[in-house]
Amino acid sequence: MSEPSLRQASVKDVPAILSLIDLGVSQGVNLPRSQHYVFQNLRDFVIAEQGERIVGCASLHVLWKDFAELRAVALAPDEAANGLLRRMVDYLAADGRRLGVSQVLAFAFNPEAYVALGFKEVPKETLPQIAWRECMNCVYFPDCKESAVILNLDGASEGVWA
Repeated sequence: MSEPSLRQASVKDVPAILSLIDLGVSQGVNLPRSQHYVFQNLRDFVIAEQGERIVGCASLHVLWKDFAELRAVALAPDEAANGLLRRMVDYLAADGRRLGVSQVLAFAFNPEAYVALGFKEVPKETLPQIAWRECMNCVYFPDCKESAVILNLDGASEGVWA
């Protein structure tokens, strides 16, 4: 079977994106996202498609002039070990570079998966206030259960906040 193709999400993909995210929520690896959230941020999403089936999604949301956040990363269980996370991160990192972003932040329940892709785990307290904007609406606020990881897109070992 060929590997999934990556493309920008469209309105028709929203139900499948929500299903993938909800599956991740039930497995303890994703935060819940509403249909409203996905529609409002649809332009940020990339999906991985295997034939007619959506097997992965992720979004890159620009927070500031040189800083973006990787959000709502979800994979179908049968794709978790197939390198799809790396492909989606690489796709969105390339988009971040095109936009002029030098760092990508992710909050993750599984930081080791991101560290394996070149992210660096950082203390959450070192992040700028803008990184916390959505945290106020999180089901875990104020007791965050995620770790913060940063990927420097410009190749520097140290970045703006890491």
